[in-house]
Amino acid sequence: MLLLIGDIFGNDLGTYINGAVVSLRAKGDRLALWLKKIDDLNLIKTIGLQLKDLLNIPSNIQIIYEV
Repeated sequence: MLLLIGDIFGNDLGTYINGAVVSLRAKGDRLALWLKKIDDLNLIKTIGLQLKDLLNIPSNIQIIYEV
């Protein structure tokens, strides 16, 4: 969450981020990143991959993008 507050995504990608929610669940934790309406799926993937990199999530861990 502090990554979002500190605007670590920069002005280019940070302008698309509206908010985030963290849910700790028994079945698995969830991080939801709320984005403005974006028609470019590659841009959505870029934001997700940058978040994964910033959180040091290993490449063998799958993340799911929901639209």
